[in-house]
Amino acid sequence: MQTPSAPARNAAIVVLEDADGRVAMQHRDDKPGLFGRNQWGLFGGGIEAGETPIAAAVREIGEELCITLRADALRHLKTTPKDGGVHRHWFAYSVRDDLDGAVLMEGQDWRVMTRGEIEAADVQPHHLELLRWYWSQPQT
Repeated sequence: MQTPSAPARNAAIVVLEDADGRVAMQHRDDKPGLFGRNQWGLFGGGIEAGETPIAAAVREIGEELCITLRADALRHLKTTPKDGGVHRHWFAYSVRDDLDGAVLMEGQDWRVMTRGEIEAADVQPHHLELLRWYWSQPQT
């Protein structure tokens, strides 16, 4: 997890959405120095050296929820700049029963939330901005 003194890294972040349009959200830890501490956010994290954004997305979800995403089912949404000259690579993934056996390994809590619940929660601003953009797009 990135702290203010850690060098900026590219990131892969995933919108895990169920058939009812609910999104899996992580309640981040409340550790001093942790970016987005005690806020809700999407799952994902830093891309390691030599790793592709898709491989990072699959790895991060595996590390954070103990589930395995199918790389070929990840849909790239967009890439946005981040401080330090690096980027966030945003993906969407349609979940069915994938979350049934999920075990939270990072953060305080997690849950699948409706749009209204997300809008009412304390969500990391860049994650909320991406979700609002995502919800405004025609769904295929």
